[in-house]
Amino acid sequence: MKLTKVIFGFLMLFLASGAIFSNGMQEEICFSYTITQNDKTISPNGDKYILDKDTFEINIKLKMNTGVYINISEFKTMYDRAKTRFDFAKLLSTNGAWMGGAEHNNNIDKNVFLQEDENRWQYWFINENTDRFNSVEKDGDWYVGKRIVENFDNVSQSTTFSVKDSGISKLYVTMTYVTCDSKYTNFKEHQTESFVLEFK
Repeated sequence: MKLTKVIFGFLMLFLASGAIFSNGMQEEICFSYTITQNDKTISPNGDKYILDKDTFEINIKLKMNTGVYINISEFKTMYDRAKTRFDFAKLLSTNGAWMGGAEHNNNIDKNVFLQEDENRWQYWFINENTDRFNSVEKDGDWYVGKRIVENFDNVSQSTTFSVKDSGISKLYVTMTYVTCDSKYTNFKEHQTESFVLEFK
């Protein structure tokens, strides 16, 4: 009887420690997103969203007054890395956290997405009274991009993309929430999501 109690006690301790460990390993939920088209929410098939070749929206909501890094590309490099739990905090800290885009140069660099360099990120500010505008061009054809406006109060005004180039069938999207200290030396990844946009 005593042996049974001892075994039962060890079993309960093991289960409790397993629960603590698993909770500790759970990814933080810092943001959520939806894909919409023609005012309808598109349900994913796995991690793939099937869309018409028309205007669509990526709507992001964060739990805090901040922003999220996003990579939208014809290349699947970042998408594949996200699937293997790549350390995006390390990537963003070693290659420049505020990487080359429209965020710190008044949108002079319009080719934020879909370049030959697949390691290209933009920081989407999602906070009060912050607007971001993007005109993304490639080979003279304006086939992704338009306007990014998000409000921290979870009232999404416009986050619109338009795919017009008939040669595009897929886009790979990776979003990651990474924080850093005031000196931009210590970075931490909190949540990463990746998915595919496939166009009919």
